[in-house]
Amino acid sequence: MARRSLLGTTIRLGAYGAAAVAAAGGLYAARLAATTTLVTPLPEDDPIWSTEIYRRLNTFDNPCMQDKIVKRVPLTRIRPELLETEGALVTELNRGLWGGGGYTPQRLLLARLFRNERTADHLWTRDELAGSDYATGTRHTDHFEVVNKTSDEILFRAGNSPLLEGPRDVDALFEV
Repeated sequence: MARRSLLGTTIRLGAYGAAAVAAAGGLYAARLAATTTLVTPLPEDDPIWSTEIYRRLNTFDNPCMQDKIVKRVPLTRIRPELLETEGALVTELNRGLWGGGGYTPQRLLLARLFRNERTADHLWTRDELAGSDYATGTRHTDHFEVVNKTSDEILFRAGNSPLLEGPRDVDALFEV
């Protein structure tokens, strides 16, 4: 019986593992592409361009990077109680977005860099983010602030700290 070297076995297992990860990644990318639509740029008549918040924050009429992502979810995957209460669906969507595992690496990095006594009123933990109602004025991880909330969407401001008011060198508005 031929003996395999430890290095050869390790390389083979590594190659199999890499192939499995690549295949799983490809399947996930295909599923994501099939259920997600990216529209860029936003049309000139998009409502965000006429909001008071946008005009106030973009006083110099700077050019904008823009896109719109639409994620399709079957109604059968939505809990019925989220459809019965106005605003519940958008609130729960944000709870999952910010309190879920996908935001964890950025949340941990921002906490390490910026969590201090000045940002003590921000949401920092997974439980805080997963339990928030995301009311206007809610700040989290010294990077995002809710500037408007309706029953259909939540408008966030990002780019630098929410402690900085007025126009910023880096600024962003996005709706969820």
